[in-house]
Amino acid sequence: MSELQILLRALPLDARKENFRAAILSENILGKPTESSRVKSLYHLTELYGLDASLFIFRTLRRLAEESPTELPLLAML
Repeated sequence: MSELQILLRALPLDARKENFRAAILSENILGKPTESSRVKSLYHLTELYGLDASLFIFRTLRRLAEESPTELPLLAML
């Protein structure tokens, strides 16, 4: 399962950037061994997907992924 899939399954549809940040850094939802790797994952995922429900493109990704979870890998590439 990808890191994006883990995050989207764990956090509500209206999750904000702060929620994703806390899940990755504080709760270590991605199971990273070090703080440095958690910070890098947060940075990388934020750069790629935005990780913020206030962003239209991310809201759309979340909605489409919710409707068709098996298509998330394809959606994430767009």
